[in-house]
Amino acid sequence: MDIPLNGFSGKTSPCIAPSADSDADEEVVGYELFFREGPGQNRFTSDPERATSATIDALNMVGLDVLCDGHPAFINCSRQMLLTEYFALLPPNEVVVEIQERWRPTKK
Repeated sequence: MDIPLNGFSGKTSPCIAPSADSDADEEVVGYELFFREGPGQNRFTSDPERATSATIDALNMVGLDVLCDGHPAFINCSRQMLLTEYFALLPPNEVVVEIQERWRPTKK
């Protein structure tokens, strides 16, 4: 049975794919969390705001320790999501917000 996650539904089950980020000594420094619309999908092609909010929802439901093994979580963020207070739901000392290169700075 598929459980809709933040507006995603259908024949696939949304999932979070953690990818270890390592330093020069190959020690894990954190996990970048990628949203995927279903198992086996290797890239995301839908709405980035929905993907970011679904990732945050998953972190709140499952927990950072489960997904990141005590390391910081790196989460991609769109300009629109940065302007909301959605990231306030997460502990600031355990989450790194990654602003994608394609977003240009504005006065906001």
